[in-house]
Amino acid sequence: MRRCVARPGVHVFDEGLLQGLWSAGYEARAQHEVWPELVRRLEELLPPRLVVVVMDAAPAQVRQRLQRREIAASRLDRDLALGERDAAWLRAAAVWDDVMAAALRLAAAHRLTLHRIHTDRDRPEDAAAAIAAFIRPESASLRPKPVPVPPAIVARPE
Repeated sequence: MRRCVARPGVHVFDEGLLQGLWSAGYEARAQHEVWPELVRRLEELLPPRLVVVVMDAAPAQVRQRLQRREIAASRLDRDLALGERDAAWLRAAAVWDDVMAAALRLAAAHRLTLHRIHTDRDRPEDAAAAIAAFIRPESASLRPKPVPVPPAIVARPE
């Protein structure tokens, strides 16, 4: 993200900021001890303009998506595969609640603009239109301003 902040334009991250925060929180052995430091460091890294789109999904939809994965790549996948289903789901949900609370605090402090799309009720085309409408004002403010052209000097015959 730091490299992108230095370049003008709109940058889209598929696996975004909040997902990274969730991963760090889920992986942490003592999540509530490290959480304040994680959020503080996140605040330091935030670019001046940031739009975060959260794709909210119903728990059943998330479970189905995880079950369809061929490779258990994440710690949550591995915990679920080890038979620790209830504990893993409870931990995942608790960390997500903490992530959303942090995101809402950052949005309230005008550190980011937060938009939530509910995948169980929002049609994909409506979601895409909402995201585009949300990003358009941000990208317009990033366009370089045209350089003023000095008035032409016209020689008048004497």
